[in-house]
Amino acid sequence: MRACPRRQQLGSTGARVNAWFATWLRVVGSTDVERDANLIMNYWTGLVLHELAIPDPEFDPRPRLAALPDTLIPAGSSREALSSNLSH
Repeated sequence: MRACPRRQQLGSTGARVNAWFATWLRVVGSTDVERDANLIMNYWTGLVLHELAIPDPEFDPRPRLAALPDTLIPAGSSREALSSNLSH
């Protein structure tokens, strides 16, 4: 089967985004980058898919997304920077 160029491009771009996000989590103090990245990215995907399926004019994912670092990343780390970035 021949590989689709668009699929290859999406895979390559996705890999770069994942690497960037993992670095970001490390910088803010994640002690389990793979777990935290997986949880946050899958939660984000779920929010987007839910919004696409059942649109809400008041949709604002920021408060829910900002709560994740507070839960996943230990206190005393740079997590405040992550939460602050997500809530703006």
